[in-house]
Amino acid sequence: MPVIRIETNVTVDPSAKPAFLADLSRLGASLFHKPETYVMAALDDGRAMVFGGGDGPTAYVEAKSIGLTTSDAAEISKILTAFLGERLGVGADRVYIEMSAPEGRLWGWNGKTF
Repeated sequence: MPVIRIETNVTVDPSAKPAFLADLSRLGASLFHKPETYVMAALDDGRAMVFGGGDGPTAYVEAKSIGLTTSDAAEISKILTAFLGERLGVGADRVYIEMSAPEGRLWGWNGKTF
């Protein structure tokens, strides 16, 4: 049920994408305290994006999980921002992260809802 989706104007080498996504998936499991078997990680790289009037490296992240609490949000933001800086060279001041905690009854998987 946790999903981390990254949109960025940084282009990731195709050969590096599997490792990037595997690391993001493991990170998602850790951040949301869920088994990795439920984590979805997505990367939409090479997008046309501008942030603050400039086209330097930037990223928009969606982080969603049933049970996400506001008390977890600051730490999740810190860790995801550091990951983007290390892996994509995106500065902390050029990242937006949208976090949400959908209700289980509104989250479908395997032909049913949680």
